[in-house]
Amino acid sequence: MVKKALEEMMLEEREEYLKNHPGTKGNGCYTRELRAGLMGIEDLRVPRTRDGNFRSVILPYRKKYTADVEEVIKALFIAGISQRKLAEVLEILYGAKLSASTISRMAEVGLEEVEKWRKRPLEERYAVIFLDATYFSLRRAKISKEPIYVALGIKEDGGREILGWWLGGSEGESAGIWDEILEELKERGVKHVHLFV
Repeated sequence: MVKKALEEMMLEEREEYLKNHPGTKGNGCYTRELRAGLMGIEDLRVPRTRDGNFRSVILPYRKKYTADVEEVIKALFIAGISQRKLAEVLEILYGAKLSASTISRMAEVGLEEVEKWRKRPLEERYAVIFLDATYFSLRRAKISKEPIYVALGIKEDGGREILGWWLGGSEGESAGIWDEILEELKERGVKHVHLFV
């Protein structure tokens, strides 16, 4: 999911570059590796231009490791960060300025990828599905702890898969929300589960 979101955001960045440099065109992509904290991304498709001068703001140039990308990704997907704040973070980390409209498009593309992943069809059979909630401090009108519900599936071959996550709202953990989550898992294709934990 992170790889796809990064690739889509870099394509948006290149579109902005091409608008500001009408004498050049897109020139496909090249692949590279990236390590961001504990996360490794292989075969990341990085867009390029014919003039060879396009550099992605969110990707470190000629480096295989960055701790910053992980923080930028979190900032894009965690609710509460404004476009202005994100622009400030990108300028501080990378020394590059992006317009509010570019940041808005990049965030929209990233969120679209997250939503596609969250709504994807699931396997019919799971050996075990773990259901749990944990509380995080989230900023809305004020900062308060809210539950984030998570479903983790163990397939019959032993493979693990995060089935989804849901924000619970300020009312706290409730049986009604678990009913909605289980109904959604069923609608997305889950039919047989040996054990719920």
